[in-house]
Amino acid sequence: MHMILMLTKKWIVKCCFLGMLVLIHADLRAQSLNYSNLSPIIAMSVGVSNQSALFGFLLNSANLELIRKTEFGISATQKYGLKEMKEVLFAIAKQNAKISVGFSIHNCGSTFYNERLLSVYFSKNLQKNIHLGIDFGWQRRSMQSSYVDNQLQFGVGSLFILSDNLKAGISIKKGIVISSTQAYQSNPHVDVFAGISYALSKQCYLAIDCNKQTFFPAAMRLLFNYDVAKNISFKYAYAADSNTQFWGLGFNWKKIRVSTNIAYHPQLGAYPGLAVASNRN
Repeated sequence: MHMILMLTKKWIVKCCFLGMLVLIHADLRAQSLNYSNLSPIIAMSVGVSNQSALFGFLLNSANLELIRKTEFGISATQKYGLKEMKEVLFAIAKQNAKISVGFSIHNCGSTFYNERLLSVYFSKNLQKNIHLGIDFGWQRRSMQSSYVDNQLQFGVGSLFILSDNLKAGISIKKGIVISSTQAYQSNPHVDVFAGISYALSKQCYLAIDCNKQTFFPAAMRLLFNYDVAKNISFKYAYAADSNTQFWGLGFNWKKIRVSTNIAYHPQLGAYPGLAVASNRN
């Protein structure tokens, strides 16, 4: 009997927590598969380094043009130590002269509440310094058998190489609900990303981007990178909307790049993140 009460209590706590998470997901910027919530160390809407370009094409498909031939990587985190907020992202991309192609699988949550997003990306070099991209995706949200939501995602992006040191980009993403078990279906938000990056030197660069989501004020993110040695880099980032700071170290070994980071929120605490990428040039 005691064991049954304990299991019932645990189930009720999970229901309360995940019910709150669903409400947040539906109406707030904190939704877990909103790419503006990705660590700025992992992805910026304007790619600067190979690492930020690889995962950055999720925010702006035109970043595919910064990929070195074929690259692939995986990123993982578990926000605030909650298994319900564990997140795994896989990305692969191939760049060539005619058209560049990318693919990603993004999974978040647990068996109780889960979100999954599969997307494909294309980009084309229109001129020497102008790149355009498009992307299509399918997102599924589910909470056991009581709630299922399917959306189609569409996006367009652009990247402008203004000089050897300066890049700028903008992208727009929109979702369309195709099926839902909810009686009321809210319209998915429109996301607009705009960013700029500047290489202060061969060892140091700075990137700033902004995300504007329907019904919410603009949210700024900042990323600073400094190569302290040939194969070691220090990274600092700040996300203004969630008031979260990120510190990271990057390591290069042959064709493998590893990026580690710690995120800190003043109220919710800290959590780690890891990304590993490689290329086949």
